[in-house]
Amino acid sequence: MDISKVPQIPAVCRNSNGTTTAPTRPGSVIVLDGGFDCNDRYEGHGSLVNRTVRESGFGGPITRTEPQFRAGSAPLLDQKKLTPEQARVALRKDATELVSGSLQAYTDSLNQQSKAGVKNSVMNISGGLNKADVVRVMIGRMFHSPQSFDNASRAYGVDRVKLQSPDPNVSGPEMLKLQQGLVNTTNQALDNNPEVARASRDYRQAVKRFEGQHNSVVVAVANTGAVGIHPGVKVPGDFQRSFNVTEDVTAVGASMRGIGRSGFSAEERGNIVYAEGMAPTNNLAPGQTSPSVGTSFAAPRVSGVMAELHRRNPMLSSAQVENLMRNQLTDQHAGYTELDPTRVRQFYSNR
Repeated sequence: MDISKVPQIPAVCRNSNGTTTAPTRPGSVIVLDGGFDCNDRYEGHGSLVNRTVRESGFGGPITRTEPQFRAGSAPLLDQKKLTPEQARVALRKDATELVSGSLQAYTDSLNQQSKAGVKNSVMNISGGLNKADVVRVMIGRMFHSPQSFDNASRAYGVDRVKLQSPDPNVSGPEMLKLQQGLVNTTNQALDNNPEVARASRDYRQAVKRFEGQHNSVVVAVANTGAVGIHPGVKVPGDFQRSFNVTEDVTAVGASMRGIGRSGFSAEERGNIVYAEGMAPTNNLAPGQTSPSVGTSFAAPRVSGVMAELHRRNPMLSSAQVENLMRNQLTDQHAGYTELDPTRVRQFYSNR
């Protein structure tokens, strides 16, 4: 074998920018994510998030931890031919497990850190999840499984041949029918759902417990501002609202340098902090022509700043630390607040 032709893992990914696995120290950023490995030509999502913390200028300790998602049932839509009603029941169950399972994993991780006595640190969650994201996930699963595609099409009376037509005049009405069905089913599954309500309550309590120890939780809003829903689909008012963005966390959206707020950031709420949404560009994979972008890479920039503020001001609450950041390190634009990278680097240098 000619080893010169084997893709080499870049050192910047292998070295993981000095991440520590030691017990979290004051002023730490805890990266709660998946995919820290660099065993493939593509760098894992968690590794990219981890490096974004460093690239922003943060010099404190970073601890990485992966959420442990509890095993749910395999998507029933994949298993066998279902009646339309059975298919809709399977889709509702899938939506429920996706949301409740994610919240439970975040809850467990937050409680573990609280139990360990972590103080003056920040939990970075680069995984906003809303109804739009659930619909997108289900559409993705459907088009990767012939059985799911068949069952979901049957659930909403969609003509599969027309749906796959290259002519938008033919496929468009069928896509509208499919997406409206999925939106309605997702809404029915998640609204007033006791399992989701219980998971949401536990998550909120875990956030409060963790922040009660002079810590903060930073959450990236979902990348569903331009989710690709057919323009004719009617969506609920909370379609873009993330389940893991509560009144206590610091919600972060993405902006693009020289452009402003990104179109892909979910329309979450008015008090989001925006930050640069581009991942470090010094590790593009072979054949990759553009860097990764998303709210996932905006959140760690905010997390680093808040972790350093907690270290310097150990008795401040999460809300006080967020206000300090907003007052000293952000710019006010027309309708939104954005982290100023120049002031942030000056802030880090004045340790």
